[in-house]
Amino acid sequence: MVARNTGRRKAPNEKLPAGVRLPIRRLDGGMLWTADRVQQWYELPGTRWYFRSNEQRESGLKQTALAWASAAGVTATKNGRTRVHLRVTTRPYDAAQWARDYDRRVREHSTPLAGDAWSQHLVTPQQAMVGRLNLADTRVFCGVDVADRSMWEAALAKAGGSKEARRVDAARRQVDNAMSMPGLSAHPISADDLEWLVHRSYGLHMPAPSSPAQGEPMGPEDMATFTDGVDIEQMPDGHSVRLTSRQPGREVVRYVTVLAMGRQRNDQLDIPGSQEPWMAYARTLPFAVEISAHVEILTGEQALKSVKRALDRVRDNLTQRRKHGLDIPRQKLVVEQQSIDVTHQLEQGDDLASSRVIGQVRFAVSGSSEEEVAARVLEIQTRFRQYQIEMWRPRGQRALVSEFVPGARVSSTSHTRYMQPMWWAAAVPTLDASVGTRDGYYLGWTVGASRRPVCWDQWEALYNDQTGLLPIIAELGGGKSFLAGMLVAEAVKRGVTQATVLDPSGPLARLCDLPSIAAVSQHVDLLSAPAGTLNPWTVVPIPDDKACETHEEWMLARLEAERERITLAKDVIMMLLPQTYLSRYATTVLVNEAVHHVGGDYNRSLYEVIEALRNTKSPDFRVDAHALAVELKALSDEPLSRLFFGSSSLDVDHALDTDARLLVLTMPGLTLPVTGSDPTTWTTGERIARPLQHLAMYLASKRAYGGPRELPKLLVASEAHHLTQSAAGKALFTRLTRDSRKWRLRYIVDTQLGSDVLGQTGGGLTVECFVGRTESPEGQAEALKMLRVPAGIGFERVLGELSPVGPDGRRAANREFLFRDARGRVEKIVVDCPDPDLALALSPDKDIPQAWIDHARRVRGERMVSA
Repeated sequence: MVARNTGRRKAPNEKLPAGVRLPIRRLDGGMLWTADRVQQWYELPGTRWYFRSNEQRESGLKQTALAWASAAGVTATKNGRTRVHLRVTTRPYDAAQWARDYDRRVREHSTPLAGDAWSQHLVTPQQAMVGRLNLADTRVFCGVDVADRSMWEAALAKAGGSKEARRVDAARRQVDNAMSMPGLSAHPISADDLEWLVHRSYGLHMPAPSSPAQGEPMGPEDMATFTDGVDIEQMPDGHSVRLTSRQPGREVVRYVTVLAMGRQRNDQLDIPGSQEPWMAYARTLPFAVEISAHVEILTGEQALKSVKRALDRVRDNLTQRRKHGLDIPRQKLVVEQQSIDVTHQLEQGDDLASSRVIGQVRFAVSGSSEEEVAARVLEIQTRFRQYQIEMWRPRGQRALVSEFVPGARVSSTSHTRYMQPMWWAAAVPTLDASVGTRDGYYLGWTVGASRRPVCWDQWEALYNDQTGLLPIIAELGGGKSFLAGMLVAEAVKRGVTQATVLDPSGPLARLCDLPSIAAVSQHVDLLSAPAGTLNPWTVVPIPDDKACETHEEWMLARLEAERERITLAKDVIMMLLPQTYLSRYATTVLVNEAVHHVGGDYNRSLYEVIEALRNTKSPDFRVDAHALAVELKALSDEPLSRLFFGSSSLDVDHALDTDARLLVLTMPGLTLPVTGSDPTTWTTGERIARPLQHLAMYLASKRAYGGPRELPKLLVASEAHHLTQSAAGKALFTRLTRDSRKWRLRYIVDTQLGSDVLGQTGGGLTVECFVGRTESPEGQAEALKMLRVPAGIGFERVLGELSPVGPDGRRAANREFLFRDARGRVEKIVVDCPDPDLALALSPDKDIPQAWIDHARRVRGERMVSA
């Protein structure tokens, strides 16, 4: 009997060991060699989708479709077609590696707290990631057939020839250029990644291999590495395949079913628009789905050849009917017109219009039992049916499972799909919802089709020479203080030498009783501080000559500080005066004249302004000046006025004279006027409260300027909306924002209105921000502008639905925010605090344990004695 010549002969000396069922003969770097072809494997980067306009999304889809269309015909395969194997898989989120990377990153810039505080700070997030969440990284790989192999070239290569190597290398460079085009931006993968992918694909849905490869080339004798650890058996009913891990002491059984994507109605899908990319539907399921797609990218000429027979059949049928005078059904006429349109597209259209994508798309689901996998099959079929896409369970499941392995060919051409490049691009397998920094502090997780952990280094923007301003915007109950408190605790534990918090109402002062940081924390009640603590002249620091590069720069900084003291003193006086004085022209003239007479030196006081008013030489305003002096003297007798009317000879820096890493300044009981209320109705206490808050912010900022410039520092201003209502407050806000980069200062501002920040920066200096629940239309417009997200296309509704109220009238403990990171990515996240002690400290409705208070007193006393 003569054996039939199949046309596919194995290259000599590449015989696989007995029992190994793999198409792979060799792995070398990111290249895979089979008996008859060579593949180069790439990884596709993530694609932003959420919080972008439909125009931006459509532009991205067109760019991707054009890149795929341009890849047609670039390979050195015999038929000239570009064959692509797309693999979408998941890799478990390595929480332990996160902890190592986070610890290394922090130690590059600071020294974490000694003892258990830092180690526990690394452990609790790992437990949250592994225990509470099913988190995994989605990875998208793409294998492209670079060239076909002949047995003679393979034999010459084995003997030391280089003809095949040169041809493959030249073809690979062409493919590299095509895959690196905008829209794909793919990069070749490493040997480690390719070996991991083969392991992952042969043992489909089995635990991912944890040990990386050694990066060395693998030959036929090494292929058993992939097959020896897994047994694959088709079940008798043919509906699933059973995979059994044969690792010592670690037997794992999975039942896997492969589904084939059937017909889809292109006109029924609104992408971009009301629907998400069609491959992303699988990510919304509560279980993992592996995806494999074997497709060919055809040029218009190749596509026309592939469908010419079908088109000719349609035309011949209609020609015969017309020739014999037979009636032509309406549906036949529709098909005729469609064939004319298709032919015109393929012959006359550009690359995007004429190219076609032909292939098979498979989805693999698994379960711990046949019943579980059957239920999941039904669920995925139901989910895709909602979007007019059919999902079928073909026969021959064992062969379908093998299609997922790199280097494999399709086992069946059933359910072959003919797609235009735009439809293929609309799959968006690379849809990415990542935000933040991989090796940063654990904040929570993203909400959407792709659920990913959110880790973020709050000093990343400063490391990249960007501004340190961080607004946290949300309405009452939106979780501003909770999030700010989490960031403060993280900053202290990571070793920030100076963390200063101004929280007038005082909830964040509870952080000072947190056992893990109590020893390095101090709380100061400014309302109980000695007279002169908030002197308008002394709260503005004297510029450090060491921080200036030249003497001229230092002199200019001193001059600017003097001007700022004068402006601040004038604003304080105008805030203190009743509305009846502010309506007079003489008041502005006299206050301006008196403050300038006193000057901007560091050791001045408001008493000198009163004296200057008494001694005014202006005959026209002498009576008004005397009345102003009397009014200010009367205000100086108010209990709280002593804070800024105190003598300049006092040591006004006593509140800042501490070695504590965390200093929380509060003003409990301070009553600020209601925003937007009539100033004529304000009481004396409310008028005094406004300058108190301004001066307290200046005092807090003074500490930030006191530390070395190169060390990271933190300044938090809570309830900052009153700060931006005066010239001095605006000047301070702008100065802190612009100086934050040079001073390594993370400047956190929490407020209810985005206009409090936009009014000072215009949004241009805001790189990162958090926006919580915002219901008012004005607030939503301001929030979207700060996030740099398009307005008027539905994102306002997202802001109004953050942190919804439950049936019991309470919001969930984990608040929701829209987060924009330093790279411009915006995602919806859930803030998670895995540390129960920190969560308790940030919950003002719960009492602090007495044991905490006793511990805080003891360790602070020890610190004072040590100092």
